Amino acid sequence: MAQHAAPAYRIYQGETILGVVWSNAVVNMTSSWRVVYDDGDTETLILDRFTTGSARAAQLISTAQVARKDGYVTVGQTFADGAQRGQTYVVMYISQGYNPGDVRAPIAKGYVYASVPLALGQQVEPGPAGGHGYRTPRTTTNPAAGAEVLQAVPTGAMWRLITCSVQLVQGLTQTPLPSLRIRDSLGFVIAQIPIMTTALAASTKVLSKRPLWLLLRTSNIRLPFPC
Repeated sequence: MAQHAAPAYRIYQGETILGVVWSNAVVNMTSSWRVVYDDGDTETLILDRFTTGSARAAQLISTAQVARKDGYVTVGQTFADGAQRGQTYVVMYISQGYNPGDVRAPIAKGYVYASVPLALGQQVEPGPAGGHGYRTPRTTTNPAAGAEVLQAVPTGAMWRLITCSVQLVQGLTQTPLPSLRIRDSLGFVIAQIPIMTTALAASTKVLSKRPLWLLLRTSNIRLPFPC
C-alpha cells in the first residue's frame, strides 16, 4: 500500500523541486526530497550542491531530476553551512519547470544555517515577522565636530535597530542638545531620545537607549552629535 502525505505536497509526473534562496553571506547548500509514488515506488530528488552569493539577490537551486510518476513528497531537508541565523533564507517549491512562473506549491520556507536545516512543511516568514534574524553589533568611527554618525543599511537588507549607545562631547561654547534625534537618509526623524540632564560645558555624556525596535530598510540612519 502506497504511503500518502498531505495533499498540499502532491507531485505529478514531470514535475520537479526547486528553491529560491537569498543570502548575505557565501554559503554552501544541499537539498534532498523523498517522493513516494502512487504505486509504492520511492525516489529521492537530490538538488545540485550550490554555493550562494552574498548580495541578497534571489538565486535558484535546482535538480535535473523530475518525478517519474504521480506521487507525494513525504520528507525532505535543505542544508546550509552558514554561521548565523538570518543570513540565508530559502523557499522550496514543487514546480512544473525552472522559471519563476512554473512554481506550483511552496513546501517549505525559512532560514537555514549550520546544524539547522529547513524541513518539509516548515513555513517561517522572513524577519522581523519570522524571528530575530541575524543579530550584529555595529560600531562607528568618531565623527568630526558638528558632523553626524552615519550607518548605512546594505542594499536589500531589512534591519531592526534594538539599542544604541552614543558618547556626547559638549564643547565650551555650544548650546547643548535637548535630545538625540535619529533620522533616515531623507532627513525624517524616526526617533527622538531626550537627554534627561543638561550637558555641562566641556563635559562628556554617554547616552544609551533600549529597547528601540526601529524597523530600517535599505537606507541610512544618522545620529547628530553636538560639537
